[in-house]
Amino acid sequence: PPSPRDTASVTSASSAGNKMMDKKRHMKDAKSRFNIGLVYLKTGDYAKAQENLEHSLFCHIQLSGHDAKCYDNDTIFAIAGVREKLGDCYVANKKIVDKALALDHYEESRRLLKSVDPEDAPANLTEMLQRVEEKLKLPELRNTAAKKKQAPPSRQSDRYQMEGNDK
Repeated sequence: PPSPRDTASVTSASSAGNKMMDKKRHMKDAKSRFNIGLVYLKTGDYAKAQENLEHSLFCHIQLSGHDAKCYDNDTIFAIAGVREKLGDCYVANKKIVDKALALDHYEESRRLLKSVDPEDAPANLTEMLQRVEEKLKLPELRNTAAKKKQAPPSRQSDRYQMEGNDK
């Protein structure tokens, strides 16, 4: 019979193999869902485009985690691209009146792209960053940006308003 030590090494080897298969599957899924999302975006089926782009983003996060500081440049570029297209999706979808999610995706895309060292940047990074910055100037997003920066009025702050003395 195999010793517990032999069984443990076989188990860890198969576990490592499964992780590698999962990684390959997530990479393939991220790319294919992104491409499918682009097709749906171009054909105007924004719900399906959004679903596929969000799944692509999910796969990237499964592969690389949530901390953008740990991403390599290829991952930054891929996630920034997904975020840009999700922003496009929310802007183009007339059923969505509040464009705050579009603004959030564009801002995150810009933040990611700006985090890449210019010396290490792919040739089309500057072009992509300019495109995202232009999209942030869209008229549909102007009101959203103003609303987002404005703090909601609260009764708590009204309590501390100074009023003059009645003399």
